Amino acid sequence: MDKFEQDELTGRSWFKGFVKQLKVDTTWQPTTGKYDFVDGYVVQDNKKAAVEIKTRTPAYVKFSSHWIELDKYMNLTKAKIDGNCSKAWYVNFFGKDVMYIYDLKHISTTTCPLIKKWVPKTTAVNNGYEYKQFLDIPTKYAIRFERVNNKWTRVN
Repeated sequence: MDKFEQDELTGRSWFKGFVKQLKVDTTWQPTTGKYDFVDGYVVQDNKKAAVEIKTRTPAYVKFSSHWIELDKYMNLTKAKIDGNCSKAWYVNFFGKDVMYIYDLKHISTTTCPLIKKWVPKTTAVNNGYEYKQFLDIPTKYAIRFERVNNKWTRVN
């Protein structure tokens, strides 16, 4: 298992723990392919949400905004439509004890500046750098949770 796969499994495991805590009738259905467009789906009260999860360095939690790659945003939007989902969530873990959940209904080119950055082509394989476009999401659109004593608590 490479680092990419390990990061994917780690984020999914943390999110699964969060979902288990929500309600008895909430289920987490992870996708199974290494390069699937989303990490999975949450079903709660017969409503489905497409979910993309990122694990980040804890230092980034202090930033006033977070990025979503434009292609990832488009894939998450497509998964929401194709999966007949009522919502789509972009979940960012900053270490194992801080989580921000962004609902895609708040993310667009009118609410989030489009920026271009020189970044690795992919986190899956070290194959150089390229310019990519991102939406710069202000943290005011996030729901923030912190894990204390293995229990997730909303802090905003």
